[in-house]
Amino acid sequence: MATLTVLVDGTIPVAADFNTNFTNLNNETRPVNRGGTGFASYAVGAMIYASETTTLSSLAIGLVNSVLTAVGTTAPAWSTAPTVTRLLFGAGTVATPGLAVSGDTNTGVFSSSADVVDLAGGGNRLASFENVASAVNYLRARPATTGGPPILDVQGEATAPFTIRTPGAGKMVVGAAGLGNVALQSNTVDMLTITGTTSVDLGTNVPLIPAVLSGTPVQHGLYRENVTKAWAVLTSSGATVSAFNVAASSRISTGSYTIEWDRDFADANYALCAMAVDAGTPAFINISSLSTGGATMSAVSAAGTTVDVATLRIIAIGNQ
Repeated sequence: MATLTVLVDGTIPVAADFNTNFTNLNNETRPVNRGGTGFASYAVGAMIYASETTTLSSLAIGLVNSVLTAVGTTAPAWSTAPTVTRLLFGAGTVATPGLAVSGDTNTGVFSSSADVVDLAGGGNRLASFENVASAVNYLRARPATTGGPPILDVQGEATAPFTIRTPGAGKMVVGAAGLGNVALQSNTVDMLTITGTTSVDLGTNVPLIPAVLSGTPVQHGLYRENVTKAWAVLTSSGATVSAFNVAASSRISTGSYTIEWDRDFADANYALCAMAVDAGTPAFINISSLSTGGATMSAVSAAGTTVDVATLRIIAIGNQ
């Protein structure tokens, strides 16, 4: 507290008494209860705060890039790793994101409209994430350890599909850099593999089922209707040399043969082409019966008699 010269009633004070009192009052470190701070000096960058209702304390300046936070409800503190419950920032634009990278102000996060989060890089939109009312399915991106594949998968409902589409006439390109293959999997099993040599591998016993024809066929198009459904090469005894979709074959009598399909046709209105290959006995093939499960045919010579032939070659096309 300042030392003052006491003025006595009945005496005449001199100027020096007043000057001394004023000087001492001006130089006094005043306490809080008299409108002061209680500090005679301050550290550079320090902050003053009320640590109690009648006490002021000093908080030294924090480290570079530290943030002023609250410690409970009584004191502030500096932190280089603060915990923020909620941080609000402006929507921004693709050129000036609301949340930008230091030193790269046109790279960051912005919101182009309500319920939309966008990523910007160098002033260009990199990605946009849009909410859908009552959404339950979403995408999850996961990294991988050495040798493993990063994963982008669907979370939410167990039966949720994953759709990738392009606008208008745009095309979707899926590629592998270098010599890698492009594979489509189901339950971790390769269902379709496209190699760097443009060959296609559908996997073991995985069929490629073409679409049903509608209208005029496209040039070189593959449809269910023009796919060979069965073929076979039979010996003169009716035994199968090689075949596809053939369950059994046999010779029932001289020059007569029967064949049974592994997967039946939908009806008997399918096309069956058969030819005899025999250098010594020229013959044509007469189809005597067709059923959904098989066919019966005979090798007929120029003389009109049934004859055995060295081999019989058969192709069947139709609906299954």
